[in-house]
Amino acid sequence: MNKKQLLPLILLLLTTLFITILPVEANLSIETEQQITTFSNADQFISLSLNSSVSFVLEGSYTSLEEKNGTLNFHGLVLANYLLNFSDPQLDIVKGIVRGRDVLNYSRNEGDFSIAVQDCNITIQNYDILARFVPKHGWLNYTVNGTGIQSFNLHYTSTAFQPLNWTVYINDEIIPSELWSITSDGWLTVSSSNSNISIYYEMINPPKDEITPVPLDIVTIGTISVIALLIALAFVIIILKKKQVFIPK
Repeated sequence: MNKKQLLPLILLLLTTLFITILPVEANLSIETEQQITTFSNADQFISLSLNSSVSFVLEGSYTSLEEKNGTLNFHGLVLANYLLNFSDPQLDIVKGIVRGRDVLNYSRNEGDFSIAVQDCNITIQNYDILARFVPKHGWLNYTVNGTGIQSFNLHYTSTAFQPLNWTVYINDEIIPSELWSITSDGWLTVSSSNSNISIYYEMINPPKDEITPVPLDIVTIGTISVIALLIALAFVIIILKKKQVFIPK
């Protein structure tokens, strides 16, 4: 293969390289431009239409907040207790600790959290986010001031392979099913309560051969693609040099 034949091959590899890199850079730019709003335990999220308010004991942040018909829809919600521990020797994943907003890279709901509270004020004491692998169970704990209705949507998808089980407690005692309900689209509603509420949710573990592997973040995927293309290009050049035939004049 002569130089004229080699040039199109090199151009093809370089084009593939740029196509791989550009989406990575675009996505990183979008993530960088996201505005993050922080809040503390002194802040209240008030819904005048539903005569209610919501506050958090833990500090946190979110990327956006929408109110629709009294429902608060948080996007990119992160609380101070968000932490993933990859140091469990039973897990075939990289060891380490992930905290704060980095946890959303492994979450099942990307930080979406919706709440509608009517005729009462609540304070959320704790909220655990579920990851794509572990943990697969968590608690939502809150206190109620006033007798009203509280509805939550944690935006976790329940499937036949991974059903989501719910249990609701009042003052550490399981309450009867007639005092709470869950809809097919994930809205859990608790009524007639003015005390300490604990909601336990758990994803049923799938068979081992169906466990979702640890997702690679976008930077890692881009880096691996670039390295693979460069290695392929180097091999092509080496092989062509070895096969090059010099014709004497």
